[in-house]
Amino acid sequence: MTTLIALILMVSIAIPLINSPAASAQSTKQMASYAYLIAIPNPVGVGQDTFISMWVDASLPDALYTNDIRRLGYKITITAPDGTKTVQEWPVVFDTTGVEFMKFTPSQTGTYTVLFEYAGQVYTWDATSAQREWTGTTFLPASRSVTLTVQQEPLPAPIYSYPLPTEYWSRPIDGQNLAWYSISSHWLRGSYFGTFATPGDRLNLWQRDGAAPNTGHIMWAKPIEFGGVVGGGNTRVNGSTYYSGGSYEGRFGDAMIMHGRLYFTMPLGHSGGGGGYICVDLRTGEEYWYREELGTGVAGGYSDSKGELYDFDSQNQHGVGGGLI
Repeated sequence: MTTLIALILMVSIAIPLINSPAASAQSTKQMASYAYLIAIPNPVGVGQDTFISMWVDASLPDALYTNDIRRLGYKITITAPDGTKTVQEWPVVFDTTGVEFMKFTPSQTGTYTVLFEYAGQVYTWDATSAQREWTGTTFLPASRSVTLTVQQEPLPAPIYSYPLPTEYWSRPIDGQNLAWYSISSHWLRGSYFGTFATPGDRLNLWQRDGAAPNTGHIMWAKPIEFGGVVGGGNTRVNGSTYYSGGSYEGRFGDAMIMHGRLYFTMPLGHSGGGGGYICVDLRTGEEYWYREELGTGVAGGYSDSKGELYDFDSQNQHGVGGGLI
């Protein structure tokens, strides 16, 4: 994980640095190209993977994921210590930034030579005025080589996550602790758990995604209504207790858990709902916000019926949307 992060950072830092030749494009119709090449990890143990990344200074003008303006003609030649060659070519580089990569597993100890060659190309696109400023410009060929040292002793295995916690913990979870996904699930209600509210499907009313505590415990308490013995001698029946609503008007309705936050409808008097909607920290009970108009059932005042964790992957975004709610 650490080596991959370093690779991404090096690429992202290097790409913006080489934009200066753009001013001469119209006068010469030729553009110098600058090739870049890295192999990480280096050195690496024999039989272990190294990741080779290559690119040509900046992306082509007006290259967007919605069009086909791309770098063309990448080639990698890897020469082993015994002279054996491994060749891979990319006629089209589909990444708009012009970055391409490959995984390589060396089988010999010694020094490998890695050669990256960019064939050069003529800018042929002319669909917009911005593109026509570059139409006919030749991006000249370029090359770069690096050496890869392969040793007999293997590198230590990468650390992908710290051990799971053995005591109370809270969010946010460090982004490098990937294995913690198994103890940090959500309760989203709705179709996420099936139609558990119907008589024929009550078996779905349990947390099937993630791990529950192994022992009963109280982490915090938040009063939502009066409870216990009422007291006094004028309650018709001495020793009367407050009504819990457990049979028909249960409290703690519309509960959801997302990102370590608990959302639920507050009761109002004799009713299980109608007292507004609240968001608290699941571990500490700290209140994040309260909306008295939500959960009342009147127009514009309905509480949430389900939660959603939307994982969106594109050329520009990866991961679940994480806006605070």
